[in-house]
Amino acid sequence: MKFIDMQYIEPITGNRYDVQVKSGAGKKEFEEYALDYKNHQTTKFYFITFNPDKTLVGVVSENPKIEILYGEKLAKLVFDLGLLNWVLRKSY
Repeated sequence: MKFIDMQYIEPITGNRYDVQVKSGAGKKEFEEYALDYKNHQTTKFYFITFNPDKTLVGVVSENPKIEILYGEKLAKLVFDLGLLNWVLRKSY
């Protein structure tokens, strides 16, 4: 899918979570995805970037269903969820 890199569906509730991963992104790119997201029927949309442009730093989505993840928060999730080995394997 052009707009979504990953999609997760909870089997019991049917809630759908969409994920867009970018190696680098700025505020303009995020806003384009946020605008497109309005047409999707999902519970939550995660916009993840490993190397945010300074225009994205500090941006908070006006839509509570959209969350931007980067930096320390992303690193903490990777570590807490036990994904560190997965990330290291992908980086080789």
